[in-house]
Amino acid sequence: MVERVFLGWDRPFLSRAVDWLLLHRDALPRMVVVVPTSQSGRHLRDALTDRAGALLAPTIMTPGSFLNTPAPDVAADWMEILAWMETLENVPDWTIYQELFPHPPLQGSPWAAALATEMVKLRRSLQENGLTLASAATLLAGSVEAMRWQNLAHLENLLERQLESWGLKCRSRVLADGLNLPQEIARIVLVGITEMPPLVERAWASWPGQVTALIAAPEAEAHTFSPTGRPLSCWTERTLPWPDGPSGAVHLVADSRQQATTALQVIATAQSASNDVALGSADTETGDELARALTRQGWTAFHPAAAQVPSGLCRWFKGWSAWLDDPTLAALANLLAMPETASLVGGRRAEIAERLARLRNDWIVIRPDDLRHRIATTTFRSKSQREAALDVLETSESLESIRNDFLQSPFLPTLERLIDTLGRAGPSTADEGTAILDWFNQADPLIRQVPRSPPFWINLMLAQTPVAAAQPPKDRVIDVQGWLELLFEPGHHLVLCGLNEGMIPARIPAGPWLGQTAAKQLGLTVDSDRAARDAFLFQAMLEARRDHGRVDLICAKSGPGGQSLLPSRLLLAAHPADLPHRVKTLFRGIEPPEAALRWHRDWQWKVRTHDAPIHRIPVTSLATYLACPFRFYLKHSHAMQRPEPDRVEWNERDFGTITHEILEQWGRDPTARHITESATLNDWLSAALDRLITAHFAQHVPLAVRVQSEVLRQRLSWFANVQSQSIAEGWEIIEVESKFEIPFANT
Repeated sequence: MVERVFLGWDRPFLSRAVDWLLLHRDALPRMVVVVPTSQSGRHLRDALTDRAGALLAPTIMTPGSFLNTPAPDVAADWMEILAWMETLENVPDWTIYQELFPHPPLQGSPWAAALATEMVKLRRSLQENGLTLASAATLLAGSVEAMRWQNLAHLENLLERQLESWGLKCRSRVLADGLNLPQEIARIVLVGITEMPPLVERAWASWPGQVTALIAAPEAEAHTFSPTGRPLSCWTERTLPWPDGPSGAVHLVADSRQQATTALQVIATAQSASNDVALGSADTETGDELARALTRQGWTAFHPAAAQVPSGLCRWFKGWSAWLDDPTLAALANLLAMPETASLVGGRRAEIAERLARLRNDWIVIRPDDLRHRIATTTFRSKSQREAALDVLETSESLESIRNDFLQSPFLPTLERLIDTLGRAGPSTADEGTAILDWFNQADPLIRQVPRSPPFWINLMLAQTPVAAAQPPKDRVIDVQGWLELLFEPGHHLVLCGLNEGMIPARIPAGPWLGQTAAKQLGLTVDSDRAARDAFLFQAMLEARRDHGRVDLICAKSGPGGQSLLPSRLLLAAHPADLPHRVKTLFRGIEPPEAALRWHRDWQWKVRTHDAPIHRIPVTSLATYLACPFRFYLKHSHAMQRPEPDRVEWNERDFGTITHEILEQWGRDPTARHITESATLNDWLSAALDRLITAHFAQHVPLAVRVQSEVLRQRLSWFANVQSQSIAEGWEIIEVESKFEIPFANT
């Protein structure tokens, strides 16, 4: 049985919870404290340390962590994805699954990996209530989707056979047999838990030990909570507070950027100290904008939920996987852009990357074979240009050799050698390499049994490796919290952004297999449960600042992509007499933030003066000068231009260079330049074009270049006709690209 303790909501919940935990200080070492999120757990741990100093802290967990099954024979998610792929790719007859797949999947298409991931997500959802696909099919036998679920249950049976053949159990089956809590637990304390998996809730309620739920509400609200402290559906029918006057305000703004600006304004107006502001956003993008705006104003902010970009060896192996899959020069350029590659190219990574970028900008080369062919057939303008091209070719061939060894040799020993080489980049890289090898050592038995390519295993590893959590800057003064973490913020000035429908109350992401009706029949958490949870959290956070604090709620009319947003329904949960005022406030017209602004130049770019004079200007550049003298100066004096390394067709420069080269060959040929018949000259020019294309691309001519070459062929045909007429008029070719001087007399 769960003991409910109502701590009230007359002040922020965190201080109340810390008071209660410190009253039971002696029991903390054998106590499991359950918090909504890992970030709220860090808040609680820091608050305990600040108040009590050194103490034996309790074990802090989240509700979802109780669903983890540490047994070694229980398949991890990546193992289940692999088993699903093997199951789906080996279905002998798809006709028995017509209710699930009216059209059989196409063989050879990459559908199995995506579908396997969806199946694992579906089973993860069902695990929250201890269900398998088979038990869910039984519960939904009377629904319109009964046959689809029967098909899913049949596929699940095949999946479990596949796992059994590998000596593994599936987590869904283990959880369906019941949830056993760890024996070493003396007491479980639920701190601010407003949502819990049904399976875990039942385990807590039936556990013979002591379970205590600390609830951020007064005893008078006891009837609105379940026996385990979860808010009941009656919260969605309540009238909710509306901050007004000295206690706060509701602000309607145009977009995310204006939300951040308004948040800064209300903090500055209230003169709130950084450690007394509870700042949060239900929208991740708005949270990012808040952190940027605060940091620009001198309050270094940290947004824990900000999306993180993979770095280190995980990022490198993503590039390596692309090189293994298709060794293009673009993939090589990506590898050379990462510092870990330095150990594979003798430390000359930056130099080779710069030379490769120049080559790809000058030539249309896609693969190392194109580069080899182009080097063999090109007449270089200088020795240094040839050396640079050969240097790039040597590097590509070296990495090609490593690639071939990686693909042809035993996978794990080859990977160990590669990671050992990469680990020389530094101690952090070596630590990452050890973690990656640990994963592959765990996967080695399945790698030996399942015939998959090395890129597949690398991508599977990357998909299962979490991105490192964001680390706060050393000088941070404020955090931008998420919705669930705000209950654990002690600040007396609450500033909440992103208060829009779909964000608060939060919605459970819709999936292709499990709708709201089916989820409710299966006893899973649905949108109405989230609405009750968020209504309670909203009132609890506002009540905590009613007498000693301030609340500023901010919602936007449009999202980052310009989409229209609605205010949260929590702001409309009003008494009928107050509803017109709220509607008028929340749906009034708002001008875009730039509407009253007049553009003016903040500063003028002062271009660096180039001392070196321009000695030579191509005649074709005159058009550039006439179009824009400033761009002409940047291009010809500072050599600034836009590179196009990834092009697969001729640009204007390529088209002109090819034309120029053909005509130069014709003009220097003593026989060809005296051809009088237009047809004969046209054949000669066309053959010269074919020779150049073969010299540049061999047999792998891009489709776009084929089209462009035919356009050029038509222009050369026109030239042959004009040239034959010029010869008939007596004109003769004397020299090509010959320098000459014409003296002018001074007058």
